[in-house]
Amino acid sequence: MSTVNIEVVVDAQTIYNTYQSNLGSFASPTPIAHEYIYMVTQPVFVTSTTPTTQATADLNITCNVGDNVRWTFSTLSQEVAMYALPYQISTFAGTNVMSTPLPIMLQPDEPIMTLPVPAAGPAYTGATQYDYIMQATITNNDAGTAEQYKVYFMLVQASSSGGLTTVGYFSWDPTITVNPPA
Repeated sequence: MSTVNIEVVVDAQTIYNTYQSNLGSFASPTPIAHEYIYMVTQPVFVTSTTPTTQATADLNITCNVGDNVRWTFSTLSQEVAMYALPYQISTFAGTNVMSTPLPIMLQPDEPIMTLPVPAAGPAYTGATQYDYIMQATITNNDAGTAEQYKVYFMLVQASSSGGLTTVGYFSWDPTITVNPPA
Protein backbone atom coordinates (compact mmCIF):
# COMPACT_ATOMS: atom_id res chain seq x y z
CA MET A 1 0.00 0.00 0.00
CA SER A 2 1.19 3.50 -0.85
CA THR A 3 0.52 6.91 0.59
CA VAL A 4 0.03 9.63 -2.00
CA ASN A 5 0.98 12.91 -0.35
CA ILE A 6 -0.60 15.85 -2.14
CA GLU A 7 0.70 19.29 -1.23
CA VAL A 8 -2.02 21.86 -1.89
CA VAL A 9 -0.63 25.35 -2.30
CA VAL A 10 -3.26 28.07 -1.91
CA ASP A 11 -2.63 31.59 -3.21
CA ALA A 12 -4.25 32.98 -0.07
CA GLN A 13 -3.46 36.64 -0.59
CA THR A 14 -4.85 36.70 -4.14
CA ILE A 15 -7.98 34.81 -3.07
CA TYR A 16 -8.55 37.25 -0.23
CA ASN A 17 -7.99 40.29 -2.46
CA THR A 18 -10.17 38.89 -5.28
CA TYR A 19 -13.09 37.80 -3.12
CA GLN A 20 -13.08 40.54 -0.44
CA SER A 21 -16.72 41.39 -1.18
CA ASN A 22 -17.80 37.74 -0.75
CA LEU A 23 -15.81 35.99 1.98
CA GLY A 24 -18.41 33.25 2.48
CA SER A 25 -19.37 31.49 5.68
CA PHE A 26 -18.76 28.08 7.20
CA ALA A 27 -22.09 26.77 5.87
CA SER A 28 -21.85 28.59 2.55
CA PRO A 29 -18.24 29.01 1.42
CA THR A 30 -17.46 31.10 -1.66
CA PRO A 31 -16.51 29.03 -4.74
CA ILE A 32 -13.19 30.17 -6.19
CA ALA A 33 -11.45 29.90 -9.55
CA HIS A 34 -9.01 27.03 -10.07
CA GLU A 35 -6.20 29.42 -10.98
CA TYR A 36 -5.48 30.07 -7.28
CA ILE A 37 -4.80 26.43 -6.29
CA TYR A 38 -1.80 24.24 -7.10
CA MET A 39 -1.67 20.52 -6.18
CA VAL A 40 1.65 18.68 -6.33
CA THR A 41 2.66 15.10 -5.62
CA GLN A 42 5.55 12.79 -6.46
CA PRO A 43 5.84 12.29 -10.25
CA VAL A 44 5.43 8.51 -9.90
CA PHE A 45 1.78 9.09 -8.87
CA VAL A 46 0.93 11.60 -11.63
CA THR A 47 -1.12 9.97 -14.39
CA SER A 48 -1.18 12.58 -17.12
CA THR A 49 2.07 14.05 -18.31
CA THR A 50 1.13 15.66 -21.64
CA PRO A 51 -0.12 18.07 -20.60
CA THR A 52 0.76 17.51 -16.98
CA THR A 53 -1.78 18.01 -14.22
CA GLN A 54 1.07 18.50 -11.74
CA ALA A 55 0.77 21.91 -10.02
CA THR A 56 -2.82 22.43 -11.20
CA ALA A 57 -6.11 22.46 -9.32
CA ASP A 58 -7.07 19.13 -11.01
CA LEU A 59 -4.44 16.52 -10.25
CA ASN A 60 -4.71 13.12 -11.99
CA ILE A 61 -3.11 10.35 -9.94
CA THR A 62 -2.40 6.62 -10.13
CA CYS A 63 -3.47 4.54 -7.12
CA ASN A 64 -4.31 1.05 -5.99
CA VAL A 65 -7.33 0.18 -3.90
CA GLY A 66 -6.24 0.54 -0.28
CA ASP A 67 -3.77 3.36 -0.95
CA ASN A 68 -4.12 6.45 1.23
CA VAL A 69 -4.32 9.96 -0.18
CA ARG A 70 -3.25 12.81 2.12
CA TRP A 71 -3.81 16.50 1.46
CA THR A 72 -1.53 18.97 3.24
CA PHE A 73 -2.11 22.71 2.77
CA SER A 74 0.33 25.60 2.58
CA THR A 75 -0.16 29.17 1.42
CA LEU A 76 1.34 31.96 -0.59
CA SER A 77 0.82 35.36 0.99
CA GLN A 78 2.45 38.75 1.09
CA GLU A 79 3.38 40.80 4.15
CA VAL A 80 0.70 39.30 6.41
CA ALA A 81 0.86 35.58 7.15
CA MET A 82 -2.26 33.71 6.02
CA TYR A 83 -3.12 30.06 6.49
CA ALA A 84 -5.53 27.74 4.67
CA LEU A 85 -7.23 25.14 6.85
CA PRO A 86 -9.37 22.51 5.08
CA TYR A 87 -12.42 21.46 7.05
CA GLN A 88 -14.31 19.20 4.62
CA ILE A 89 -13.81 17.26 1.39
CA SER A 90 -16.91 15.68 -0.16
CA THR A 91 -17.88 13.96 -3.43
CA PHE A 92 -20.40 15.76 -5.60
CA ALA A 93 -20.17 14.14 -9.06
CA GLY A 94 -18.69 11.21 -10.91
CA THR A 95 -17.79 7.83 -9.45
CA ASN A 96 -16.89 7.68 -5.79
CA VAL A 97 -13.25 6.51 -5.74
CA MET A 98 -12.32 7.26 -2.13
CA SER A 99 -13.61 7.05 1.39
CA THR A 100 -14.82 10.24 3.05
CA PRO A 101 -11.66 12.26 3.79
CA LEU A 102 -11.17 12.86 7.49
CA PRO A 103 -8.97 15.35 9.33
CA ILE A 104 -5.95 13.92 11.12
CA MET A 105 -3.43 15.62 13.41
CA LEU A 106 0.06 14.16 13.05
CA GLN A 107 2.86 14.93 15.51
CA PRO A 108 6.10 14.07 13.73
CA ASP A 109 9.55 14.75 15.15
CA GLU A 110 11.11 17.13 12.62
CA PRO A 111 14.59 18.65 12.34
CA ILE A 112 15.01 22.32 13.26
CA MET A 113 18.20 23.96 12.00
CA THR A 114 20.67 25.27 14.56
CA LEU A 115 21.30 28.99 14.00
CA PRO A 116 23.72 30.40 13.41
CA VAL A 117 25.11 27.51 11.36
CA PRO A 118 28.08 26.13 13.30
CA ALA A 119 31.54 26.47 11.72
CA ALA A 120 31.76 22.67 11.61
CA GLY A 121 28.72 22.53 9.33
CA PRO A 122 24.94 22.50 9.54
CA ALA A 123 23.36 21.01 12.65
CA TYR A 124 19.82 20.46 13.84
CA THR A 125 17.74 19.39 16.80
CA GLY A 126 14.52 17.40 16.73
CA ALA A 127 11.25 19.03 17.76
CA THR A 128 7.69 17.74 17.77
CA GLN A 129 5.58 19.58 15.20
CA TYR A 130 1.84 19.49 14.49
CA ASP A 131 0.70 18.64 10.96
CA TYR A 132 -3.01 18.93 10.18
CA ILE A 133 -3.97 16.89 7.11
CA MET A 134 -7.03 15.40 5.41
CA GLN A 135 -6.82 11.70 4.52
CA ALA A 136 -8.90 9.25 2.47
CA THR A 137 -8.46 5.67 1.30
CA ILE A 138 -8.88 4.68 -2.36
CA THR A 139 -11.82 2.28 -2.66
CA ASN A 140 -12.22 2.09 -6.48
CA ASN A 141 -9.59 2.46 -9.19
CA ASP A 142 -11.25 1.19 -12.35
CA ALA A 143 -9.37 2.57 -15.36
CA GLY A 144 -10.15 6.22 -15.91
CA THR A 145 -12.51 6.50 -12.94
CA ALA A 146 -13.04 10.17 -12.17
CA GLU A 147 -14.43 11.77 -9.05
CA GLN A 148 -15.34 15.41 -8.70
CA TYR A 149 -15.19 16.56 -5.14
CA LYS A 150 -15.35 19.81 -3.24
CA VAL A 151 -12.66 21.04 -0.90
CA TYR A 152 -13.86 23.45 1.77
CA PHE A 153 -11.29 25.57 3.56
CA MET A 154 -11.01 28.70 5.63
CA LEU A 155 -8.40 31.41 5.45
CA VAL A 156 -6.91 32.52 8.74
CA GLN A 157 -4.81 35.66 9.00
CA ALA A 158 -2.16 36.46 11.57
CA SER A 159 -2.33 39.91 13.09
CA SER A 160 0.67 42.06 13.96
CA SER A 161 -0.25 41.65 17.65
CA GLY A 162 0.12 37.87 17.37
CA GLY A 163 -3.53 36.81 17.21
CA LEU A 164 -5.31 34.85 14.51
CA THR A 165 -8.56 35.80 12.75
CA THR A 166 -10.69 33.83 10.27
CA VAL A 167 -11.09 36.07 7.22
CA GLY A 168 -13.16 33.88 4.89
CA TYR A 169 -14.51 30.50 3.86
CA PHE A 170 -13.94 29.15 0.35
CA SER A 171 -14.30 26.05 -1.82
CA TRP A 172 -13.15 24.72 -5.15
CA ASP A 173 -14.14 21.61 -7.04
CA PRO A 174 -11.19 19.60 -8.29
CA THR A 175 -11.41 16.35 -10.20
CA ILE A 176 -9.10 13.47 -9.50
CA THR A 177 -8.95 10.75 -12.12
CA VAL A 178 -7.65 7.62 -10.44
CA ASN A 179 -6.02 5.07 -12.75
CA PRO A 180 -4.60 1.74 -11.63
CA PRO A 181 -0.86 1.26 -12.12
CA ALA A 182 0.08 -0.30 -15.48
